[in-house]
Amino acid sequence: MLSAFYWDPDPEIFSVPYLHFPILWYGVFFALGFWFSFLIAVRVLVRYFHLHPSYKKLDSAHLKAKAHAIIDRLTVYVVVGTILGARLGHFIFYEDPSTYLSDPLEFFRFRNGGLASHGAVLGIIAATLLFSYRIRKIYPDFTWVRILDFIAVPTPLAGACIRLGNFFNQEILGTPTDLPWAVVFGHPADRSLPVPRHPAQLYEAL
Repeated sequence: MLSAFYWDPDPEIFSVPYLHFPILWYGVFFALGFWFSFLIAVRVLVRYFHLHPSYKKLDSAHLKAKAHAIIDRLTVYVVVGTILGARLGHFIFYEDPSTYLSDPLEFFRFRNGGLASHGAVLGIIAATLLFSYRIRKIYPDFTWVRILDFIAVPTPLAGACIRLGNFFNQEILGTPTDLPWAVVFGHPADRSLPVPRHPAQLYEAL
């Protein structure tokens, strides 16, 4: 019997005809994470409106439209903060400074890879702080901590989807193991040997 699961998917789902633009599993999971998070955050905010005395006089349709508009703006802030923060974190912690000093535009070549999750956390903190500062002019009760409450569930969901993308990309590998649920990655992104490993990406997703 096999003591490990062999995993070697093509990271590319398909290429857009005529444009030769590849659609990658990682990008799809990244987008799905933010899409599901958006839907959940809207429901959280609608519930908040229904429970808050200041908004109870408004009808449900109005509250839902208001929640959509607010979360739509918040999502833009968080997505930009996530990508810029993750990219900046990668360059600070993992890249040789000469890489971006010799070619500053490399920072914006996201498709070349290089996103650090801890940098993304800092980016999200900065983005939500800025969003809270701007929206409090209209909604005084939307403090920074309140904004964090709204995204407390969606944020780890998005992170889980991104880790599934890492699993398809065969990156962020676990340590070698002989456990029965070990995974042999056929073509690891770091070009390491295809040996049975802990599926660390799935652990983190869970």
